[in-house]
Amino acid sequence: MITLIVFGVLLLLLATGMWIALALGLTGILAIFFFTRFDASHIASLQTWNRSSLFVLTALPMFILMGELLVNTRLSRWLFDGLAPWMVWLPGRLLHTNVVGCTFFAGISGSSTATTLTIGRVTYTHLKERGYDERLAVGSLAGAGTLGLLIPPSVIPIIYASVVGESVGQLFLAGEFPGLLVA
Repeated sequence: MITLIVFGVLLLLLATGMWIALALGLTGILAIFFFTRFDASHIASLQTWNRSSLFVLTALPMFILMGELLVNTRLSRWLFDGLAPWMVWLPGRLLHTNVVGCTFFAGISGSSTATTLTIGRVTYTHLKERGYDERLAVGSLAGAGTLGLLIPPSVIPIIYASVVGESVGQLFLAGEFPGLLVA
């Protein structure tokens, strides 16, 4: 019966349009408050502090800074200009600049969003100017942009490691081979 009540509260909060993270947190606090004898405010504040003060999370602002530097400078343009001559012999020709560029850039920035934005900004206009189909160019970019989730160093394994208490290095090693295989 308690499970149904907690699930009902969660659905009610979600139906009001509340953000999912806030609805989950509030539901958890209400469940602790009403169905246990523990102090809900103490548990919530302690867990929030424990998860947000981990040393591992200090890398996140550096990934954001690196992504911003690469987006706002000519480095991404130089990446495309350097990759283009190597891709002309492949069957998809310059469409592969998206894949190879995103693979390299994901290893630098650690973010799928920054990878897709930066490589897309550079390659989309070149591919469109050279007569490539718009849907094919965007599809290639969208597929390759997801490599930022897998190829280390990535933001997602850092956050996951901080939540579950795993080793960031082991998660990075676990993402290397699948990321390169997908590329």
